[in-house]
Parts: sequence; C-alpha cells; structure tokens
Amino acid sequence: MNQTTGLRRTVDLALVAAAWLWPPRLSGSEWADRHRVLPSSDAEPGPYRTDRFPLIREVQDTLCDETTRKIVLWGPTQAAKTTAITNFIGRAIHHDPGRTLVILPTEDKATEFSTEKLEPMIAGSPALAEKAAVGTSRTHRKSVLSKTFPGMILNIRGGNSPNPFSSGSIRYAIADELDRIPPNDEGDPVDLLTQRVSTFWNHKLILASTSTDKDASAIEAEYASSDQRKPYVPCLACGHMHVMEWEYVDFSDPAAPAETIGRGGVEDPELARRYARYRCPACRHEHYDRDKPAMLARVEWRKGNPESKVAGFWWSALYSPWVTFGQLAYEFRDSR
Repeated sequence: MNQTTGLRRTVDLALVAAAWLWPPRLSGSEWADRHRVLPSSDAEPGPYRTDRFPLIREVQDTLCDETTRKIVLWGPTQAAKTTAITNFIGRAIHHDPGRTLVILPTEDKATEFSTEKLEPMIAGSPALAEKAAVGTSRTHRKSVLSKTFPGMILNIRGGNSPNPFSSGSIRYAIADELDRIPPNDEGDPVDLLTQRVSTFWNHKLILASTSTDKDASAIEAEYASSDQRKPYVPCLACGHMHVMEWEYVDFSDPAAPAETIGRGGVEDPELARRYARYRCPACRHEHYDRDKPAMLARVEWRKGNPESKVAGFWWSALYSPWVTFGQLAYEFRDSR
C-alpha cells in the first residue's frame, strides 16, 4: 500500500466514524446561540443571543432538558415566550426529532406563527434548511401548517379549526396563548394534549400564555400546580435579591418634596413616562432603564413550590429589555 492510498483510507475511516457519532448534546440556549439567525424583518436581526435577555436562558434550557416533561410559561406579550418555543422546535428538528403538534388560538394565528416565526428560523439556519430540503413535495409535506423533516412531522393548528387535537400520538405538544384557545367539543385543551403525549416516555407538554381572566385563567391554574419559579434580580446599590413588582415603579415628580416622592405618582401619562424609575424595595435606590441589563445579567430563578415536578415560569413586562418603565407608567395612567 502506497502512502497516498493509506492516507485516503484513513480519511475515509474518519468520515465513516464521524457519520456514526451522535450530534453534540447542546442545551436549548447553546443551540439557539450557535444556530439561530434572526431575519432582517426582526427588530434585532442577526445572530440570536440569549444574553440579550438572560432571563430566558433557564426557560430555554428547561424546555430542552431530558428530564422535565411539562413546562408552563406564564408571561406578558412580546416577552420571548414564543421565541423560546420556536428555539425548542428548531433544536428538535436538528437534534431530537419527534412528532409535534402546535396549537394556537385561531387558524390565522397558526398561519402567522408558521410564516413569521417558524419559516424564517428554518430559512436562516443552515442546519435547519438542510433538514427542510430532504425529500420531495410528493414524499414530504411542505405546506404552511404541516411540515415534515427527517424523523419529524410538525402540525400547526388553530384552536378554532375542526378537530385540531386529532393528530394521534405525539411526542411534543405545545399550546401557545392557552387562555385564548376556544372551548372545544372534544374536551379541555390541556387534557387532550396530555392524552396525546401519554404514550411517549420522553414527551414534552409545553403550555404558554398571558393571563386573560384572573378568575378563569387556564395558565394561572397550571402555574399554581407547578414549581412556581419566579425571577429574582439584585438591587445595584444594596444587592437585595427580589422579584420585580409594579408597586416599586415610581413615577412621582423627582423635584417634589422628598416626603411625597413614591406616593402615587403624577396623573399625566406623558409626565409619568418621563419620571418613571424603579425603586429597590429594601433601600429605595432608583434604577432606570439603562440599569436593567445589569440587573438581568444576575437573574436567579427560585422555586416557590419545589415539590412539584412541573416546571413553571412566571415573569412580568418589568423584566423585558424591549419595554421601558416609562412605557408601562404611561399605559397605566392612560388607561385610567
């Protein structure tokens, strides 16, 4: 055997060995940071960075871990719930495929999710685009609401469509905006999805929503039975770890007498926007929007009900890097 032949055989064996290796077991956040690219139509296009909103790191990693079977996400609109779900689906397509059903409130919302969230993610990620290119239109469905990848069928349905839950056994069941999914003749949406995943030992049931009715909120009830995680952030002055609450948003006039500051705030929405800041509940130190990244960088999720095996995450718009304290103060005053 000459040297060239020996080298070629060595290379061939290396390629065969590489083909049989399991893909790297990336966490949800690692996968998103390595493979997700946000489209030009996004507010922040380019490579996805979990560090942009560190609060979502534990959420993404829990969605993709190998031990948690049910996850509840209770948060405000435009605060990364759907982003975390989309990243979960992308990682599943790439590394851990399985039959998947995604339910949204209406068929229009299902189409919007597919065309504005899912398809741009697939097109922007070479790893996912390669998976999507497998097969032909005859052997693999490529419609807006039904897609097939190697080892994975993905159906996206609106809760108002006929028999949205009749998809047989599924491994991954996702309900986004649970509180807005309409009542169904087949039964309760959560019960139906629970039944669909029951045959898979390694299933995931993901329930996400804002709360629409405090007295009849499905997501609030699901969170109550979870381990009730809440995000604690530090005061940048005294270090006090706490959950950010609306009562600590101060939009009183800074030039007012000291004894009146923090007692109700100004009535005018525009002035409320201008004056808004966040006070530490322990030392009353003032934090402004520019301080939020430093607070979020040290976020800690703490469980309120650690005995539960259901992972539940709650957060409010106060944590969002895309919403200012001033915006929230303005909306509060403008709505009254």
